[in-house]
Amino acid sequence: MPLVIDSSVVAKWILPEEDSLKAVRLTDGSNDPLIVLDLALIEVANAIFVRQLRKKITADEAGRFFEVLSSIQVPMIPSGDLLRRGFGLALKYRCAVYDALFVAVVEKLGCDGVTADEKLYRAVVGDFPKIKLLSAW
Repeated sequence: MPLVIDSSVVAKWILPEEDSLKAVRLTDGSNDPLIVLDLALIEVANAIFVRQLRKKITADEAGRFFEVLSSIQVPMIPSGDLLRRGFGLALKYRCAVYDALFVAVVEKLGCDGVTADEKLYRAVVGDFPKIKLLSAW
């Protein structure tokens, strides 16, 4: 069964952050195929941009991080078909629509999902126990 990876975890594949090692281990140690939403790469590209904008990384580092991001080979689920459900989940759980789309994918596929977003996790885990927190993985 696939394992849905949230963009917060994908970011940790690219950017050095707390729990980055755990995130990378998912790519090495999982027997399950990993999948992401198509918008995850856009979210992570924006995170790289924002880090460079805030001068936390150089433009050269941003370029290198983006190249690593661009080389990721993982199946992607189109988010457009899930937008209505994601919007409803966003309203219910008071979270961003793009975060709710991750929840919608986990729900639709009936498989586990991994996020590093503790706020999202706390908001939805009662109704979506298949969503796991990376720090506890």
